[in-house]
Amino acid sequence: MPEGTLEGGFRTDFGPAKQYIELQEVNFTGTPRVTDDGVFFIPAEELKYVGEPTDEMDEAWVELIRDRGILLSHQEAYEAWGPQHEQFWNQRSGGYYAGIEMLHMLHCVNQIRKLFYPERYPRVQTTQLRVHRDHCLNSIREHIMCKADMTPLPTRWTQGIQNYYIEVNRPHTCRNFQKLRDFVTNRAKGPLAVKPDFEQKKGLLPGS
Repeated sequence: MPEGTLEGGFRTDFGPAKQYIELQEVNFTGTPRVTDDGVFFIPAEELKYVGEPTDEMDEAWVELIRDRGILLSHQEAYEAWGPQHEQFWNQRSGGYYAGIEMLHMLHCVNQIRKLFYPERYPRVQTTQLRVHRDHCLNSIREHIMCKADMTPLPTRWTQGIQNYYIEVNRPHTCRNFQKLRDFVTNRAKGPLAVKPDFEQKKGLLPGS
């Protein structure tokens, strides 16, 4: 598969993950429905990750974004971050500890989701929390602009509002998320995991 494509992977994709990339068409969900008297709702079967929070929803999010940190080998770190990669050595983790962007984005979406339900997810309003919120919003903005999905979305006449409303339940070309999710799990704590080395740079870096 040629590099520089959605299926073949790009220079900035984590090298060992590229062999697990495959494309699939996914029908997106979530277009609001509208009753004849103008009440908006989303069908219950589409509310696994959104809507009024439940224990099951929280668990679904945990399952989605778990094990999102992995260790990179020296060679992988060099290939990912270049000759200056040693600045990213993490003594506490015993290696080059990295997050994966797709799971970072999902983490951000989940954090913003929780802000809508302070009674279930109480948080002390601190400067750090506000900065984290703004970081997440900006990261999502950059990610959307970076991917620039050009799928055309039609509008449909909606009787309940006497107007046309956008229809997002359309097929999109996607990478197979579950295959990449499984790869990250295997890199985090499975047979593909890089073993930590707590002696490699002991005493050389801050926090060591």
